[in-house]
Amino acid sequence: MAKRKKNGKKRIITLPCRVAKMLDLPEEGFEFVLKMTMLGNEYIVIENHRGIYEFFEHNISLLSDSGTVKISGENLVLRETDSDRLYITGNIKGINIE
Repeated sequence: MAKRKKNGKKRIITLPCRVAKMLDLPEEGFEFVLKMTMLGNEYIVIENHRGIYEFFEHNISLLSDSGTVKISGENLVLRETDSDRLYITGNIKGINIE
């Protein structure tokens, strides 16, 4: 089942998402939900991403089920990465999800 966003694009609503909403459960327990934890502007952990799209010292772009996540800043460094989690340090100036 799909719903239309304001910009006219379709958004897919999956069965687990519908069940979570019906049962009033937090969606963060599901694997497909993007989760970002930030400590100040120097450290961020991103979980449930789908891969690195671009990596530069001043910006990092990631793929996710929510869209493309763009992190901008200075001296950005990937400290640790595994299949679905990234640890990024640096002077983080902004985060944008498109």
